[in-house]
Amino acid sequence: MKILYSLIAIVALAALPGCGDSIEDLCDDVCDCTGCSDREYDECIDTYEDLERDAEREGCEDAFDELLSCSSDEFECHGGDVDIDGCNGELADYDHCLD
Repeated sequence: MKILYSLIAIVALAALPGCGDSIEDLCDDVCDCTGCSDREYDECIDTYEDLERDAEREGCEDAFDELLSCSSDEFECHGGDVDIDGCNGELADYDHCLD
């Protein structure tokens, strides 16, 4: 289950552009890039709130914040596809912390 969350996280966190590192900004940007319905937007918010709670519960707030920040810096949208490069280390740290 943690691997699934991590895969979801890397795709959605990849959607963060440089302004703001909030869940709402992330989901706004995912939808701007990929296009999504109101229901999909709400599911995005719910998913990332769950990820954030998991990180807090496990004492992984710093790892979550680092991944979020890196994703913001590396984000690109290409024809409706989210692209992120350079955050594999942050994702691995986040995964490791949750284990």
